[in-house]
Amino acid sequence: MMGKFFRLIFVAFLIISPVYLLAQGPQLSYYYDINTQLPWASCYLQYENDVKQKIAFFPVINEKTNSPMGIENYSKDVNLESELIFYNGSITENFEFDSIRTSIKDKILVLSDISPDTLDAAKLTPILEEKINYAIDNKASGLIIILCNKTYPLYIVNIDNQIPVINITDAAALPIFEKEGIDYNKMVKKQGNDKLPVLTELRVKLKLNIDGDFSSSETKNFNYKYLPYSFNKEEISQQIKSNEQSVNFLLRLFKELDFRWSKENIYYFPNLESKIFYTGYWGIGFSCEAGVYNVLLKQDSSYGLLVHENSHSLLRKNELTFSSFFDEGIARYAEAMATDEKMNNKKTVELLREGKLFPLEKMLDFKIGNNPMETEVGYPASGSFVEFLIIKYGLEIIHRLNEKALNPISKKELVNNEEEWLNWLKREYDSQ
Repeated sequence: MMGKFFRLIFVAFLIISPVYLLAQGPQLSYYYDINTQLPWASCYLQYENDVKQKIAFFPVINEKTNSPMGIENYSKDVNLESELIFYNGSITENFEFDSIRTSIKDKILVLSDISPDTLDAAKLTPILEEKINYAIDNKASGLIIILCNKTYPLYIVNIDNQIPVINITDAAALPIFEKEGIDYNKMVKKQGNDKLPVLTELRVKLKLNIDGDFSSSETKNFNYKYLPYSFNKEEISQQIKSNEQSVNFLLRLFKELDFRWSKENIYYFPNLESKIFYTGYWGIGFSCEAGVYNVLLKQDSSYGLLVHENSHSLLRKNELTFSSFFDEGIARYAEAMATDEKMNNKKTVELLREGKLFPLEKMLDFKIGNNPMETEVGYPASGSFVEFLIIKYGLEIIHRLNEKALNPISKKELVNNEEEWLNWLKREYDSQ
């Protein structure tokens, strides 16, 4: 599972890349575009006489459940309509508690993420967590963070209780303040609004809707949740069948290691756009302590994805901990054994031939899934190297690759296998 820091690093790559990057999904600016229509979520400013104005937004993600704040682990829709109250001050400042406590009840508290030290998202996150907890404790109905940072930070918080929390851009915030005669741009720059009260009630309501109550079903090995109205019964039935088959396949593949499986939570999304919106993760699938989160692929490659992600779950359930390179490598090995046994080796030979393969010593430290280049190379190379190690040492090598092993294989010993691994690849696959 990516930590908050590494997800923020990955977002930085998305910012400077095309709208879609390596088919991992759209960058965050896509969600802040007023022209983007999301079937599962909407946000409007509500004026008198049913006049409304669309607001583009992205939710703050709860790391405990990998879901937007407010939907309580995919069990509750957000249907919020409430008045707004703005706090005029840096997010890093302490609230004037007595004046704020009674004023924010049943209202949406509006904060700006501007800070005197221009802190980045990683440093602002614990401060934001304090503000969210304060809003929850004092019965605010929701929270809006106005982004002053043009790079669209991804805020991921770790909080038990929940209210809806969303990010909007400073451009989207302008109409909220215009009705009050407040120049927001001057205000954040402290140019002429010094006499603005600490709290300002804004004469506009915000209406926020997010589909959060996912449909569910249960089998022997999985608890399923999926975005409502996005899949037909046949599609879900096929995924259930394929998941059960993938677990049986993995237990056979690693039979010598006596692995055990316990029931897993699995969440399905119809496309990359929805998966990123709900989880804050790029890519078609990922596995973590809370469960497996997948885009439901409608092509033949879906079974390989299930084997791959369920491999991560199987390793975790057997209390094995690996570096990113070997965690992905074992999953890619299993995926290849289930679909195309040559896929990792053929791709690695191609990278080697084109001069794109990194030295093994460097690849062992890759954070696959965070850096686009490391991801493109690391997925096939890690799967190929794990297969080579299993052929040479047997399946027991997996226990020695475990970071908590009593007798772990050293990095030096691994690197000493590089020449033999590459010669094996050239001999077996270079002519194919």
